[in-house]
Amino acid sequence: METPDPVALAGSLITLDTRGGGERAAADLLAGLLDDGGFTVRTEPDPADPARANLVARRGDGRPPVTLTGHLDTVPADPAGWSFDPHAGDVVDGRLRGRGSTDMKAGVAALVVAALRSDPATPLQLVFTFGEETGGDGARLLTGLEPSPLLVVAEPTANRVLHGHKGVLWLRLVQHGVGAHGSRPELGDNALVALGRVAAALHDHTWPVSAT
Repeated sequence: METPDPVALAGSLITLDTRGGGERAAADLLAGLLDDGGFTVRTEPDPADPARANLVARRGDGRPPVTLTGHLDTVPADPAGWSFDPHAGDVVDGRLRGRGSTDMKAGVAALVVAALRSDPATPLQLVFTFGEETGGDGARLLTGLEPSPLLVVAEPTANRVLHGHKGVLWLRLVQHGVGAHGSRPELGDNALVALGRVAAALHDHTWPVSAT
């Protein structure tokens, strides 16, 4: 199998309209390439919309795989606000043009080509999701992934390699109070007030940001 050129593959992905939907077309394109490259591939359509799908591809000998991941959707692109077709996918003056050329169809193409060019003995797991720009819709539906010692996310970070990535942590906070009659509020302990103080403290907290 001839490995595709990463820029050409990124251009092909850009020509596909995946602005908050339609990611199945991109998943199918990549699935064919990875299947031809010796990966075991499965697409996972969105039960609510078959035009949307995740893609999971694996290769290996039972050892924990390195996981390569990215998303197939893009944010909106109104052609009226563009000086060229936002799905052009062409190269002009050395620059790849179109919605997703940065975030993140170029990254997805780079991961796929790197995987196809890598040593076949290297255990790999590729995970491409739909709906990342709208709250991780596709990621919520993923099941049966192999535990991985290393996750590589090809998001654009000013073309720098960062040892970490923005994520989401959901916590449930429970506060117990003491009820009291409205005429004697000093005898009670208002749980809502306590939770409000926690919310304000979290809002005002300065979180560390890594610059490396």
